[in-house]
Amino acid sequence: MQKPTGIGSDASEYWDEMNKAYSFAPGEFLILKRICVELTVIEQLEDNIDFSNLRVTGYAGQEVPDPLLVELRQHTATLNNLIKTLKLPEAKASRSEINRANAMKRWDKRGTTAAA
Repeated sequence: MQKPTGIGSDASEYWDEMNKAYSFAPGEFLILKRICVELTVIEQLEDNIDFSNLRVTGYAGQEVPDPLLVELRQHTATLNNLIKTLKLPEAKASRSEINRANAMKRWDKRGTTAAA
């Protein structure tokens, strides 16, 4: 199956890594495609959240938690459930290494490192 168009860099890398490590049935490709969509949404949300100030001004001028945090949490939960649905053996693919590398890239984009 062809890589979905319009996906983010994290999703594109995930698609490539998973297709190198595994052979997927047609239904599993649909799940993998949905995983890539979720990764793209999460990447966009993270790019739009000011992690140095997690509060925004509400409609009445009060400070409220950034609503994008709720969206990020929901999409992250959906992503985790989709990944579990594939039931991939951990030994073949090191998803945690891929996810860690992708997280480090996002932090580096913001000018912040994990050591800071």
